[in-house]
Amino acid sequence: MKITLLSGQIIELTKEDIKFIKPKIDEAFEGLDDSEYFRIKKLKGSEVEIELEKMSDGDLYHFAKTNEGFMTFVRSYMADPFTIKIWKELFKRHNLGFKQVRSISNKQRNLLKELGIKYRQEL
Repeated sequence: MKITLLSGQIIELTKEDIKFIKPKIDEAFEGLDDSEYFRIKKLKGSEVEIELEKMSDGDLYHFAKTNEGFMTFVRSYMADPFTIKIWKELFKRHNLGFKQVRSISNKQRNLLKELGIKYRQEL
């Protein structure tokens, strides 16, 4: 199985590697429970940005995936302000423009697709 990491590095995992690493990933994922999500969601805008900046790439990815269940859209493609803050941090880490995110560019959209993050409301 080949996997492309958020850093762009491609790794190949054997079945033995997967069996070895799965418990470690599950343990790390449990640390990202919904209560952490709701704690951050209740913060003020600048505080949210600080919390997102503190997260590792993996934590930010899982936070973005958790957020998918709570996302709202205007006209099926304009995400809510909280989601936009998450996207801005993702784009910043991948050296993509992050100032204008209300309507995302093709490069930004492609990054979200690569990461498997929902970028528009399914019709």
